[in-house]
Amino acid sequence: MRVARLDAATIAGLALPADKDDETWWADDLPRLGYRLRRRRRDGRVRASWIGQYRADDGRSRRSKVGDGTLSPAQAYAQARKLFASVILGGDPQGEKQARRRAATRTFRAIVDSYLEARLNELRASSHRVAKLYLSGPYFKALHGTPVGDVTHADVAACVRAIENKHSANTAAAARRAISTFFAWAIAEGLMGRNSVNPTVGTRKPLHALPRERVLLNPELVAIWNALADGAA
Repeated sequence: MRVARLDAATIAGLALPADKDDETWWADDLPRLGYRLRRRRRDGRVRASWIGQYRADDGRSRRSKVGDGTLSPAQAYAQARKLFASVILGGDPQGEKQARRRAATRTFRAIVDSYLEARLNELRASSHRVAKLYLSGPYFKALHGTPVGDVTHADVAACVRAIENKHSANTAAAARRAISTFFAWAIAEGLMGRNSVNPTVGTRKPLHALPRERVLLNPELVAIWNALADGAA
């Protein structure tokens, strides 16, 4: 580990060794604050940045960027002290950043796409089309950008109510069944994070979404068709 006095004069004289692509110099008067030089693979350019290293509550050592190389030493020291103070208070800036990145890849819509792909060969073609219509169409669009584990009971209830108001109780009931099945799958796949409860459970079922008592028989359909034809004449 290289330790140096990270003042303006020292930093101006630092250079990345020809045989290395990454090197960090650590401050001699503020432990865990470092000045990093790294060579980018795509163009060979050397980038400078200030980093802070700390140990999170889970025992893992993390590095968090304090700022880029344009920060003066005074600015970098000030930012580092803020970082270390937040860690003392239980913060984990780098862990939180990683969590946000994971959440961005686990939005409701992203997981819906995974669900539809996984069930492509499990569902009948018509059932798959219906699931895709409800889940990736406009019905639950308000949830598309939300991390799937953050969708709440109230969120689902609001969407179902909006579908019922705009379309019908039967459509709302079908959409509710589709999203409930989706969440059950996401929980089974471990994609809901800490939220292992299906947010559809307990939401109101549309009141008038009653199944048809029976389907008309062919003779009855013929009789209705003939009656309509006679009336038209």
